[in-house]
Parts: sequence; C-alpha cells; structure tokens
Amino acid sequence: MNYAKYEKKAREKIKAYGSECEIKRKTTSYNADTNTYEDVEDINKGYALQSQFDIANINNTNIKFGDILLLCVFDKSPKPNETIKFGEKTYTIVNVQSLNPNGKTDIYYKVHAR
Repeated sequence: MNYAKYEKKAREKIKAYGSECEIKRKTTSYNADTNTYEDVEDINKGYALQSQFDIANINNTNIKFGDILLLCVFDKSPKPNETIKFGEKTYTIVNVQSLNPNGKTDIYYKVHAR
C-alpha cells in the first residue's frame, strides 16, 4: 500500500492548524583544508500541533509536569536530545515516535519534549 498520500494529508493538516517549528541538530564535519573537525548546526524546519499528556500519566513515568507532546511533520526524523523551537520556547526532545505503517513512510512524529 502507498502511504505517501497519507503523509501528504497529515502535512497539509498539521501545517493548516499548527505552527512552524524547527529542530537544531548539531553534528561534526571534517574540514580537509584545515585538517580539523568543525561543529555544524543543521536546522530542520517543519510544523507542529501541541497536545498534552494526561495528568494521570505523569506520576511514576518518564513524563514530568511541564513536558509537552507535539504532533509534527519534518523532512528529517527528529531525534532525542536535539532541541526543538515551538512558539517562543525551546525544548529538548526526550522521545520520538513515528507513525510509520509500512517501514518506509513517516506520516508524522509524536515528539515528547521538555
């Protein structure tokens, strides 16, 4: 089954009802001219809708009061420990789950951030 149409629909809906967001990913790149490694910052722009965790789920779990849950669409998969800017705040990504029914197409991501 081709899930690309569902990914496109999710992207349209989250873009229409959500807000812009961006993920900053820090990597290291080798510079052959200077024979050194340099830190490189990659910015991945996308859209997100904010949701919340149920208060009942906060006790005795990895979820803390103040954590947020975002439904996101990005061109590159978000990863834990990256930073995500949503609205005027910057959060650190704790966990990421993707809706990926065929193992190839990420329809959207659920991002737990703190």
